[in-house]
Amino acid sequence: KGLADLLFTGFAAAWFYCRLYKFSTLVLASLFTHGTKAAGPAINVFAGLLLVLVLLNLFWFLQIARMLYRLLWAGAEKQRRQRDFTDLSTDDDVDSDSSYMSDVEPLKRHED
Repeated sequence: KGLADLLFTGFAAAWFYCRLYKFSTLVLASLFTHGTKAAGPAINVFAGLLLVLVLLNLFWFLQIARMLYRLLWAGAEKQRRQRDFTDLSTDDDVDSDSSYMSDVEPLKRHED
């Protein structure tokens, strides 16, 4: 579980860096500065499609970030709550020799 968590964290960091930061700064910036000279008015369609791609990358990064949050912080909170619950069930004030059914009389068989 520890290695999988580490690899998923690395995947999320690589996704953010490559798909959101580098793609936006390199590809889109060069498209808007040099693309209009090279392609003319057809560049608007291409730029629109690339903008849709950036929005999809952002959507998927938000999904990855939500999973990462659940993995790192919400999972730790769930484990803490489970640990607290098990600590309550094994408290010292509970008499381990007594059964919760000790005050119930056993069933008697009726003979006809």
